[in-house]
Amino acid sequence: MNRIIIFLFSSTIFAQYQITIDAYVLDYQTNEPIPYSEISFKNKNIATLTNENGKFKLVYQEDLINDQDLFIIKSNGYKSLEITLEQLYNFLRNTNKFYLKQADSNHTWNSEFYTDDDTEIIYGKVFSVSGPIQGATIRIKKTLIESKSDFEGYFNIKANLNDILIVNYLGMDEKQIIVENLDDTYVLLKTSAEILDEVVLNSSKTTDKDVDTGYGKKNKDAMGFSASTITAKDISPAAISIVDAIKGKFAGVQVGSNQDMSPTGNKARIYIRGGSLSINNSASAIFDVDGMIYTETPDFLDPQQIESITLLRSIGATNKYGSEGRGGAFIIKMSVLARGSAEIINSALVKGNDYTEELLGIAKDSIDSYYIKELKSAKTFIDAKRIFKDQKKYVNTLSIPYYFECYEYFSKWDNNFSYSILTSLAALA
Repeated sequence: MNRIIIFLFSSTIFAQYQITIDAYVLDYQTNEPIPYSEISFKNKNIATLTNENGKFKLVYQEDLINDQDLFIIKSNGYKSLEITLEQLYNFLRNTNKFYLKQADSNHTWNSEFYTDDDTEIIYGKVFSVSGPIQGATIRIKKTLIESKSDFEGYFNIKANLNDILIVNYLGMDEKQIIVENLDDTYVLLKTSAEILDEVVLNSSKTTDKDVDTGYGKKNKDAMGFSASTITAKDISPAAISIVDAIKGKFAGVQVGSNQDMSPTGNKARIYIRGGSLSINNSASAIFDVDGMIYTETPDFLDPQQIESITLLRSIGATNKYGSEGRGGAFIIKMSVLARGSAEIINSALVKGNDYTEELLGIAKDSIDSYYIKELKSAKTFIDAKRIFKDQKKYVNTLSIPYYFECYEYFSKWDNNFSYSILTSLAALA
């Protein structure tokens, strides 16, 4: 059973964002996980350890770390890794695996060790014109062997002479290299670019002479019949009905109940000059509202939600609507926002919980546990080990934080002894 162990630190500072880092720490040469590696920010009370699978989870508030702080990974027997916050974020965009090199190696990256069998270790670097490439994939053709470049672009992979290395990265052209010798391999990747033979751009041009005829937008001069359009900006804010929106906006348009404009108490009708078949047989205009045909005036429409009104006189209206359009037609296009949007009511908010008092800050060193205070009273490393041995007699009453705090305390005396405390904790778990 694997247990993920996390350091917990109390803080009185509230931040807007919480950062969580889930990643692994692996051996640079063998790709094996490195357990119990110490993960921390330099001079900050933010730290954790990797578990037996080399995995760790580090959580911190964004405002506690600035760009000058160093992210540090340390492990017994390995070289420490120190990178800036900007390098850390750039690294995590491509991979969540950190690689540590063994501390006993006195060679450079390109000659750290050699294998005893026929397979050799090929070292190299992947870069572009703008700098090293992190997270590039390097694999042996026709095999399952592959590797990744680190945040400085360096990589190593097991290969034989005459093997073919395939190097690729998102947005870059793939490159294949034959392993002719054991010299360091430098791989320059070029940005992928596609040259198009032809590019077609579709666009429409709106002018004052374009009107919506119901058959699409057409130019007034090319239609062959009379049409005119008004838009939402032409409609008065004081208009409360469709009749108010139309009055005075179109030439030859009159509002009444009969052709002679005599009031009869009936619903208002709109007549267009030239829209009657004869003096004795007049026809009022019809209304096309987003495809719905109305033979009577649609008084239910809200003028403030109208996008445009187009007037087709008798010839144009008859062509589209038949005999019903002999008196002309108004084509009305409603705004897409006519349905409105739901109002957000914050009725569930808790009220009256506004506090202006300052919180009391507590220094971490002032709340040390009794057993840590007892250890700090030791004058020598031998005395500290004796106190620790006596405290372990009460192991049944001690908790996991006890071992962590002891590990942190003894790391100032002896790294190997502090590391053995974590090992004993793993055995108990």
